[in-house]
Amino acid sequence: MIKDTFKYDYDKEADVLYAFIGKPKPAKSVDYENGIVVRIDPNSGKYIGFTIVDYMKRKKRGMLKKIPHFKQVELPSY
Repeated sequence: MIKDTFKYDYDKEADVLYAFIGKPKPAKSVDYENGIVVRIDPNSGKYIGFTIVDYMKRKKRGMLKKIPHFKQVELPSY
């Protein structure tokens, strides 16, 4: 994954980070532990984004190591 292809939307009030490639579109979601949801394009099977609940809380505590299927992605700070 190239970092520049990712777009981020952070909801500060809810502390949720949304990350996606290209324009947001309908996707199949797979829940992982620790509040991470990975989004998959149902037509191509490609991973197209992810959502992290309690993002800054987890980031500050060092709880976010690597995102499943997005290991090369650098997570932003807010």
